[in-house]
Amino acid sequence: MKKIHFIIPLTCLSILLIGCQSIESKETNHDNPQQSSNEQVEGEVMEVILSRSSLEDTIIFKDEASIKEFKDMISSSIKQDGIVNMSNPDYDIDIMFKKDKKQTYYLWVGENRQNGSLMKADDTHTIYTFDEETNKKISKLLQRKH
Repeated sequence: MKKIHFIIPLTCLSILLIGCQSIESKETNHDNPQQSSNEQVEGEVMEVILSRSSLEDTIIFKDEASIKEFKDMISSSIKQDGIVNMSNPDYDIDIMFKKDKKQTYYLWVGENRQNGSLMKADDTHTIYTFDEETNKKISKLLQRKH
């Protein structure tokens, strides 16, 4: 009888510790800051429109090479965990597809060897970054159009 009084609390304690341990490992695996966005621009892109706050600063890209650079930027971006508190974006990006579909992003172009940042307009709680090399390519595209 004394063994039962000892075994029951010990069993409950073991179950509790095992339960806490599995929850902790699930959280650790789920929150990976180096997770790629896996965001793909699917469908035939007709044009990419970049705009600033003033209507005069609208840039339209229709050539395949430029569109490919923007698609590569989005698909190679890496999701960053944490609270997002950003300044106003450098550009709004509207990716226009056939059949009047549109995806909108916010873009921050990094300066002097910095990474750039990207945010989906419909998910302002998550930010994605892209590397310095991609940032240089996007900056060159923008310089050619200005």
